[in-house]
Amino acid sequence: MILNMDCYGIRTSIGSDVATQQFLTADFNRSVQIHHTSLDVPDESRAFGRSQGKLMMVAEGLGNADSASRACTIALDAVTRHLLNVVPNQAAADPGGSAIERMLKDALKRGQSTMNREGRVIDAHAGMAAEVTVAYIAWPTAHVVQAGRTAAFLWRTGKVDRIGAQAPAETIGGMSDQLYPAYTRTELRMGDKLLLCAHGVSRHLDEFQLASQLSEPLSAEQLCQNIITAASALDTAEHCGVVARFDEGLSEEPATPLGTLPAGSANDEPHRDHRKDQDEASRQAACLEQQQSDVPSAPVN
Repeated sequence: MILNMDCYGIRTSIGSDVATQQFLTADFNRSVQIHHTSLDVPDESRAFGRSQGKLMMVAEGLGNADSASRACTIALDAVTRHLLNVVPNQAAADPGGSAIERMLKDALKRGQSTMNREGRVIDAHAGMAAEVTVAYIAWPTAHVVQAGRTAAFLWRTGKVDRIGAQAPAETIGGMSDQLYPAYTRTELRMGDKLLLCAHGVSRHLDEFQLASQLSEPLSAEQLCQNIITAASALDTAEHCGVVARFDEGLSEEPATPLGTLPAGSANDEPHRDHRKDQDEASRQAACLEQQQSDVPSAPVN
């Protein structure tokens, strides 16, 4: 069985250069950097193994525009950086249990401490806070942590259910050093669809409306665009969301060899992200592509 994970995120703009909501999707991969070799491979090339897990996040900053923008940016950055250093070890040690829960909660606490530390130095950022939902997917399990009113929804066979309990009293940052995010573990199935969204989307679209949107046989990009468009029609404020579809692949894609090293097969790539770049993410992706333009994309066993 080949898992095809189609994932796409959108953040609308309200005409301001200051964004108070952000999203992120990513794969965690093992990699090897080849410094020098007699093989037909450029020096300092990097080859990537199969995905260790998929990361999806939505963050919504609170307060004035400047501090809200900074808060949601710190939230995603701090969580990503923390998980980058612990995901392979924690996931391997305890693929379905308490270690991953602790890992995700610690990542949110890392964001909390970063915001509080910056707020003590920059008066304009004092008390900044963000509401965050993070989903770490190690197929078939989705581990979700939430702080605030951002939400996660699971679509299955025409019905939408909210994942986990909202923790509206909890935010990353603020004036408190304490943080008690909610954690939920959900088993996914082929054909499921997952939505992470900022509070504005879930405030204007109920579960029946979300189910109607997600029941359409469309790509993750089209589904996400339709949901955000529907929310924007009811409220012209900024909206943000990420949709993921989990489907069984129909065929294998040929692997591209890395020089003369043996290449892995498509079966070694269970999570595939077809999200197109959006807003700031497009500039980051362009920079990364330029830095790695000579790096082959095939996994190496």
